[in-house]
Amino acid sequence: MPGDRLDQIQNVLAELIRMVGNTNAAVEELRADFTELKTDVAELKNNVAV
Repeated sequence: MPGDRLDQIQNVLAELIRMVGNTNAAVEELRADFTELKTDVAELKNNVAV
């Protein structure tokens, strides 16, 4: 029984680590997209101002 509980805790921890990794990857992708979007908006502003 105690070994089963430890295995369960290890499995949950591994799953949480995987989820955090996926979340971090998604956040990084969103940051890159947002940076590109800011560049595009700045370029549009320059084109409109001309």
